[in-house]
Amino acid sequence: MASDTATLPALNSTPATGFDPEGGVSAADKIFRQFCRYLGIGYCLSFVGLSSVITRSLDVVPMWWTVATLLSVYGSAIVMIIASFRPDIRAVRAASSAVVIGYALTIVTWPLVWNGVQLDVAQGMWFTQFNGVVAFSAALTWRVRWSLPYWLFVLVSVQFVNDVVRVSDHSNPVAVEIAWSFCLTAMPYAMGVAAIRSGRILDTTRHQSATAAAEAAADVARAHERSRFDALTHDGVMATLLAAARHDMSPALVEQATDTLTKLEVLESGVRQQAEFDVDAAISQLRSATGEVDDSIRLISFNGTADPATRYPGTVVRTMSAALAEALRNSVQHAGPGARRSVQVRAGDNLLRVTVGDNGLGFDSAAVPGHRLGLAVSVRGRMKQLPGGSAEIASRPGEGTRIDLTWRRPQ
Repeated sequence: MASDTATLPALNSTPATGFDPEGGVSAADKIFRQFCRYLGIGYCLSFVGLSSVITRSLDVVPMWWTVATLLSVYGSAIVMIIASFRPDIRAVRAASSAVVIGYALTIVTWPLVWNGVQLDVAQGMWFTQFNGVVAFSAALTWRVRWSLPYWLFVLVSVQFVNDVVRVSDHSNPVAVEIAWSFCLTAMPYAMGVAAIRSGRILDTTRHQSATAAAEAAADVARAHERSRFDALTHDGVMATLLAAARHDMSPALVEQATDTLTKLEVLESGVRQQAEFDVDAAISQLRSATGEVDDSIRLISFNGTADPATRYPGTVVRTMSAALAEALRNSVQHAGPGARRSVQVRAGDNLLRVTVGDNGLGFDSAAVPGHRLGLAVSVRGRMKQLPGGSAEIASRPGEGTRIDLTWRRPQ
């Protein structure tokens, strides 16, 4: 078994490089989370405001049904508020869906439990008083093909409920009530649809921009490698050949020729787009990328479990080398004077991982504006385009930065 983990000293990122501050959280999800938080608070306030209406409704429906429907709507709203402060967006969606579905079940089951008694009040049943808020929730939670029929069902059905439960002195023609309900709920529903759609458009635009920037960065990197190869050919190869023609063989000339050939082999692997790398060649490529940024970083140790016959696709090694170099450049520029950098390379049969860290200034990821690209393109963007690739960036002010570049062989 060949050793497969190499450690090379190296990295940090900058407080001001703008990688995606929330690790790729979409704009649509951020908008959804914020609105759900505010809507949940709105539901709770409506419960306080409608407490007297809820109490009067007990004259026409059973207590158990009232408690069950209040829990399904308001209980879910409370859960939605709590979930909005947690990182998993799926919990927020589940709670928001529970509110919307609970409200629909309240409308559907009401005729089954109504005792036929009418209310001598203007408001009607408690759940008919905030159908615009529920329409907003549906627009945020579901696609238009589901939320639109839901909204229409709600605005029509609650008016029929009020028409039959209120005494005639408090009822207007149902058509008028429906028209009035439409006017009051159309705007919240449209706002919900527009908010989520804007977030999705922003996500698409940002993804396209990041992809284009990553491709441009790759082109620049390839051009840089080409220019380095040309420069070495001119300055190294020609100088060695001229020295050999003008002087007798000497240890110094042999050392010069050996050094030039070594550098050519490293550069050729990138210029000729080597198809595959074994473990040693992959580590050499990563070491070369590290040395290009900071030649004080030297190989420290190897350990691991990779089989000697293991081969990594050339695109994987070259992409990770480019991402590694960019991470190191960010560290050199932004980690601060005196920061120590380290690079660890773990090479397994189906895994290649590079961990770059430093003990520099670090940065607050939450304070990085979403429109800033920085590491989001040069590191995370590169790795995301690689099948099986990913990048995780973690940093805190005063605690340095750590970047994990990982490739797992697709099964």
